[in-house]
Amino acid sequence: MILFPNFDRQHSYETVRGLMLTKRRVRYVGGSYHLFRTRTERLVYNLGLIRAKLPSVVGSSNAIEVLAYCFRHRLKLRNTRSFSNVHGQFDWWVAQQVRKWAPEIEAIYCYQDYLPITIRMAVALKIPTVCEQIIDNSPEAQGRLSKEQKRAGVEVPVMSEQANLDIMRNSSVVVVPTDSLYRYVNESFPKKRVYLAPYGITAPDEDAGTRLSPPGNYIVVRANSVRKGSLIFLTAVKQLVDSGKWRKSLRLVFAGAFDAISQGAADSLIVAGVQLQARNYPHRELMSILPQAQAFVMPSLQEGRSLLALEAARYGIPLILSTHVGLEPGEFADSALFVSGDTPELWAETLLALSEGRLRTNELSRGALNIARLNPWSCYHSKVADAAMAAMGEVKT
Repeated sequence: MILFPNFDRQHSYETVRGLMLTKRRVRYVGGSYHLFRTRTERLVYNLGLIRAKLPSVVGSSNAIEVLAYCFRHRLKLRNTRSFSNVHGQFDWWVAQQVRKWAPEIEAIYCYQDYLPITIRMAVALKIPTVCEQIIDNSPEAQGRLSKEQKRAGVEVPVMSEQANLDIMRNSSVVVVPTDSLYRYVNESFPKKRVYLAPYGITAPDEDAGTRLSPPGNYIVVRANSVRKGSLIFLTAVKQLVDSGKWRKSLRLVFAGAFDAISQGAADSLIVAGVQLQARNYPHRELMSILPQAQAFVMPSLQEGRSLLALEAARYGIPLILSTHVGLEPGEFADSALFVSGDTPELWAETLLALSEGRLRTNELSRGALNIARLNPWSCYHSKVADAAMAAMGEVKT
């Protein structure tokens, strides 16, 4: 059995599909699995897999987790625990299950440094582990974030990399989604077996990219925190507003609610007359907004490989990206517009060019569709399977 515990959803189902290619039984344990004690409760919980078309795997979707938890709370069943346990208690619980399931487990697959207690238990029991990196927290990425803090005069907690390094050191195999992370892990652990497994996207439909002409009068922005470049982007908009060059009819739709620091900068723009909205959209609603956007903009400073950028590409949305979103400029230079600098001035110039119709949007739209076609999930699936087999000692030649 391959155990795959993961508190959050992320791209879990795609990871599970990859693990299933090993022909081993896969046990996917979601973030609330430990809330349920009886077979009946877990039957409700596992119904999420029917929607995901993974009926042979133990696990659930977030929606089913919450629904089942609400049933439990409503019926006042015993052993109900707070849903605010987050990663720590889940990690502790999974570690106990690893001890119990140890005779069955051939390998454990995990993301980043989310389950340090579980990994320590696996090492103690000599169970092979695969660690998949999902965010770039290298010294280079931390340096960019530190530089932005100094520029903006704010303090943002920096994620410690030590726990992640310890987990990679103890892992049998490491999986990474980008070339930059591949280089980082290889430099940190020259003898470690590392697999490059870029995230994919569902292939575009035949009519993908068929958009209203002209498209909606808005752009979708993924920049809701300092780490994701919110202050760079919002400062760029403010510069255009102050110079009288901002087109007031253009709306900004932010995919994700702002953190506290970013909210203040956004509020000042709203006062200045900028049409702006930011919230955590359900995936289905966001997918109805994306297709008619003028562009998808992501000025992130620290990322793994942006799944939302790939989603936008699937709809043929022109992509305007920083060079840190996990799509390599050298590979995708003709398919997206990369802003090669982390300053508000450069982003203001780009936004002004977009507003004035000076960007090659038709070409970028075709390039985005090309990104989607060249990045199927099947490549990720096969690399995940190869990594799991390597961890179990069955290296694929």
